[in-house]
Amino acid sequence: MKLWCGRVLCAVIVGVFASAANAQEIYRGMCDASAAVALGQGRFVVADDERDVLLVYKRGQPEGVASVDLVDYLGNRKPNGKNAEADIEGAAAIGQRIYWIASCVFQRSWTAISG
Repeated sequence: MKLWCGRVLCAVIVGVFASAANAQEIYRGMCDASAAVALGQGRFVVADDERDVLLVYKRGQPEGVASVDLVDYLGNRKPNGKNAEADIEGAAAIGQRIYWIASCVFQRSWTAISG
């Protein structure tokens, strides 16, 4: 009897952990997430390759807890006031520094690429 109960208990514990590992979490505010980096303390930062805004989320909370607008910092505001996107495609954390990787695409509508 003890052996049987032990196996059932093990099966229940494994099932609970397996279902938790496969559970989906939904986060709002971004449609084209292209890169993410863990920040610690249950927080992570996400980039969208269509907008130059980074969103910070806390695990389990569907709404962002902070945002960082990079448009002016990157100099991506066109003379007409619209934004040119940096097209952030990836990220890597090394120590306390995060490197954001963006594509470098020539667009025919631009007369020159500065930088």
